[in-house]
Amino acid sequence: MLKMDDIYQMYLAFQELPVVRDRSTQDGFDALKRFMIRQIKFFASHDLQMALETNLPKTDLSRPKMYGPELEDYPTYYIFDSPVTLIYLNHNGEKRMMFIDELNKYCDGTRKTVKQKLQPIRKEFEERQQKYADATDAELTESNRIDKVLKAIEKQLDRRRSLKNYEHALNLRKHYYRAQKQEIPKQDDN
Repeated sequence: MLKMDDIYQMYLAFQELPVVRDRSTQDGFDALKRFMIRQIKFFASHDLQMALETNLPKTDLSRPKMYGPELEDYPTYYIFDSPVTLIYLNHNGEKRMMFIDELNKYCDGTRKTVKQKLQPIRKEFEERQQKYADATDAELTESNRIDKVLKAIEKQLDRRRSLKNYEHALNLRKHYYRAQKQEIPKQDDN
C-alpha cells in the first residue's frame, strides 16, 4: 500500500526525471492523480464494500463462503489452522465461517466486531502464559492463530482507511462525505 511519503517520492522523481510533459499539467500532479485513481480502482475492484461505495461496475461480487461442516460442534471464535478460518457470530447470533483469504469480501463492521471479540481472548492467553511459565503447545498454536487473524484484519482495515484518505484527498468521495455531514438549519432573525 502506498504511503504519503511514497507519493511525495514519486512526485520528486516526476519532477527530476526527463519526462515529456504536457504544458497544461501543473508540476505532475495530474499524472500522480491519474496513478492514484488507477490504484484506488484496482483495490476497489477487489474489495466488496469499497466497490459498492464507489459504484464500480466491474466488481467481483461473489459472496464469501460462510458455511462449513458441523459449525455447531465448534465453539465461537475458534480458529482452524489450514486454511486459516474463523468461526464467528453474525448480527443475528448465527455461527458463520470467515476465511482469511476472503477477508476483503466482509464489511468493515464485521471485521471490527471480530477484532474486538478476539482481542480479549488473546489477552487471556497472554495472561495465562505469563501466569504459568510452562504453556502447552496447543495454547501457543492457538495464540499464534489469533495473532495471524488479528494481523490480517488490521492490515485490511489499514488499507481501507488509507484508500479512503486518498480518495478524500483527490476529491473522489465528495458524495460520501457530503452524505455524512448534517445540514444545520437556518435560524430566522424575526
